[in-house]
Amino acid sequence: MNHFLFAGCILAMLCSCRGKRELPGADRTTVKDSVTGLMMRIGADISKSGPTRWLNYFEDDPGFFMASDGAVKFGDFQSAKTYTRDSLPQIISRILLTWDHLRIDPLNREYAYVGTDFDEDITLTNGQKVSDVGFFAAVAHFDGTTWKLRNLNWASKPR
Repeated sequence: MNHFLFAGCILAMLCSCRGKRELPGADRTTVKDSVTGLMMRIGADISKSGPTRWLNYFEDDPGFFMASDGAVKFGDFQSAKTYTRDSLPQIISRILLTWDHLRIDPLNREYAYVGTDFDEDITLTNGQKVSDVGFFAAVAHFDGTTWKLRNLNWASKPR
């Protein structure tokens, strides 16, 4: 008898946990639409106003990091902020950034996983043109007011 009671409790816990992780369809759609809007704003803003605009979209949080091509480039928000604000404008004058095949996986109402192909046409401050294509992945977080990115990962396609 105790085995049946124990099995019933385990089954009830598993079922209740599963229900809490899944978002209802309307909430999934809302999160997907909101994060899609975020990604479209990022592409347009970076392309129009330059690479320092990334600072509007990075989450100022102790858990923030950014990796690129298999290595952590920024271990925290402050290092990303300093580089983006102080060094990046000395290297890059313009970026035309486009996303393709955007994938958004809502994890709950506050977090979503984003994955997308990217294409960047970069103009360096010396006038040289550079192109980069690859895959971008990040966690998007809604802080109650706006969506921001954290835990970014850029992977360029081999040339």
